[in-house]
Amino acid sequence: MGDTNARRGHAMLQLGRAKEAEGFFREALAEAPDEADHHVGLAHALHGQGRFSDARDAAREALRTEPDHVGALSMLASAHGGLKEYAAAMGAVRRGLELAPQLAFLHRQEGAILIAMDRPQEAASSLERARSLDPEDSEVAALQGAAAFNSRQFDDAARFVGEALALDPDNAEAHRLRGLLSLRKGGGRDAVGAHQQAMRLDPTDAEYREGMAVAIKSRNPLYGLMLRYGDWYSGLSGGHRWLVWFAPFIATKVLRPFDDHLWARVLLVLVYGILVVSWTIEPLMNATLLLRRYTRNLLPRATRLATYTFLAFFAAAVSCAVAGVVTHSGDWYLVAIGLSLWSVAAGHSHTVLQARRRLTVWLQAVGGLLGIGAVVTTALGLGAGMPLSVGLIVTGIAMLWYTNFA
Repeated sequence: MGDTNARRGHAMLQLGRAKEAEGFFREALAEAPDEADHHVGLAHALHGQGRFSDARDAAREALRTEPDHVGALSMLASAHGGLKEYAAAMGAVRRGLELAPQLAFLHRQEGAILIAMDRPQEAASSLERARSLDPEDSEVAALQGAAAFNSRQFDDAARFVGEALALDPDNAEAHRLRGLLSLRKGGGRDAVGAHQQAMRLDPTDAEYREGMAVAIKSRNPLYGLMLRYGDWYSGLSGGHRWLVWFAPFIATKVLRPFDDHLWARVLLVLVYGILVVSWTIEPLMNATLLLRRYTRNLLPRATRLATYTFLAFFAAAVSCAVAGVVTHSGDWYLVAIGLSLWSVAAGHSHTVLQARRRLTVWLQAVGGLLGIGAVVTTALGLGAGMPLSVGLIVTGIAMLWYTNFA
């Protein structure tokens, strides 16, 4: 009966019904608690539900009963990968490769982990070995495309994507990569179509949903231009990125002596315009996605929270600017500038590393309190209004640096 339940569990996994598969594997384990294959099946079912910690425990239990079970090692690596414990995942998969170096799927898994660890060149070697062992595996070809894309070898990435889709037209990862290749050229209709195909094949994948959100935003031509700029910027070295970041300020200093000339004023307006657009278009486009339920649900939770925080700071900045116009007080403009800087920083706060998200939330709370203090003291005409406003501006600039380089 235990084997029957296990077979039913595997059938449920093939149908994508991981919760029901879990029940069958637990029944199988109740009858044969030391059967490693049943523990591996349970780990697979738990992994399919996104319960990575439980899947890791089930895989470890399988290895307790059978230490050299290659399937258990592979499943353990997958569970660690889901938890973003990439070093542990790599240890498990390489132990499996020591036992069975002829298995293509282990080399494929090693390549996927190396891609997640941002080591695409090493991943390419692992995936090449996997491809030599199983040239008909479309998943390997798609991962080769991902490794090439991350190495900025875009022609090779497009070739691998084409090979993956030739092997399997329903390869979701290949469609996603086709969309990413389109996005780096500005996106638009092709990017949306590719991500729609990926989401049709796997509607719950977080990366596919986020990619679809970017593809929808890319239908705005200005956002498409910013995507091209972002692709160019991401290809620069660290020193050159710093130079680009400070270029608007350098240009302002250079052009200031000529501000009585029309050409200089036009260039200054152009510099300021590019600066404002490059900083605000991302949170503004995210704000438009919040207006519809479908597009709102495409955004990750961190992005939604960042956008709501951006809107709060932005609304406060606009209110202070209006107060400055009405009262003819320059103090309100200082507060508005500080709040604007904080709003832009908040709008990009979802891009910081996961490990620094909690710190980012606390920093935003401090910025909010500082903004409230600046607004209240300015409204009451207190002497503390000016230093608080200056502090708001300085910390806003610091927060912009943090969200760009943290």
